[in-house]
Amino acid sequence: MKRRTLFITIGIVMLISLIIPIFYFWLKFKSFNISSSISDWGNFGAYIGGIISPIISIYSVIILGYITYLLSKNSSEENKNLYILQKKLEAYEELMKYLPGIHQTPIKLQLQMECLSHILLEESNTISLEKYLHETDKILEHVDFFVEFHYFLFNYRPRYDHLFKYDFESIDFNRIVSLSGQIQDNFLAFYQDLVKRNKTSFMPDNIALLDKLFDHLVNFINEIRVELK
Repeated sequence: MKRRTLFITIGIVMLISLIIPIFYFWLKFKSFNISSSISDWGNFGAYIGGIISPIISIYSVIILGYITYLLSKNSSEENKNLYILQKKLEAYEELMKYLPGIHQTPIKLQLQMECLSHILLEESNTISLEKYLHETDKILEHVDFFVEFHYFLFNYRPRYDHLFKYDFESIDFNRIVSLSGQIQDNFLAFYQDLVKRNKTSFMPDNIALLDKLFDHLVNFINEIRVELK
């Protein structure tokens, strides 16, 4: 709307600028009859051309300069929007890579716990100990995964807050960060008990926490995905 008003204003000013010299000529020579002399008409043409041509040239330069400015501005905005979209996609992809691991953790954990229980029932020989340590190392992978995930979430807001309209101060996002930290601590405590060969189990409450984290994370990802369109 502002651009249209500006062009209309320029057009009106330009028209007035063209009319003024013609009106002045008419006002000056209105008492004279229309000449039939070619030289008089030539002088009139030279007058009109000498006055109007510079005016048209000036306004042409102004309009051309303004159009160039608009094109440059639009190009800069498009580049900026494209850059922001690219960064949003990177943030989204980084988040998505953790989702399968969180979803598969309860299943993997159940299998590992069954294996550990079977090993603990065996005699405490060297082979069983090696198997036991091997299985506890798999639990350590979960610890490392959730330590990394919690650190990632904790830094997600300062890294990507400026890109999204999503409210990173919301209760939902803070709950995800809190759940990831809680699960991280639980896995670490669980692993330490396993290393000490204490009788322990990853309680159903912790499995429920994993399911809750997964659900909240899916909701968060869906809200982020909307902003990629």
